[in-house]
Amino acid sequence: MKQQIKYYNQTEIADILGVSKATISRYINKLDISGNIKNKEKLYPETILKKLRNELKPTKTNKNHAPSTIQLLQDQIEQLKDENKTLKEQLKIKDEQIKTANQLADQAQKLNALDKPKLEEPKKKKHWWQ
Repeated sequence: MKQQIKYYNQTEIADILGVSKATISRYINKLDISGNIKNKEKLYPETILKKLRNELKPTKTNKNHAPSTIQLLQDQIEQLKDENKTLKEQLKIKDEQIKTANQLADQAQKLNALDKPKLEEPKKKKHWWQ
């Protein structure tokens, strides 16, 4: 029993692979594939369809899964904005901590001054002639 080979034109191949006819035409020229002419139409065997499917597969997956440079930069901008917001919040907390530390230092100085007895100036010794 002989297996029948199916033949497709460029439009049918483009529809099956989900790309434009121009893309198929480009790849056919690039791979230097010649078709069979029947009824004034170029037809390509099923093996060519498989070959084109394998050729197109890597470019399709790269477009679908690899983010564009613009998308990467936008993501980086968002990350930097979030980091900037976090740093501003941390700076506010640190400012409050510094304010509290200054108040405590001031209170400690005042308490220290109250605890120490006032030093009186020693009386000057009077000399015998005074």
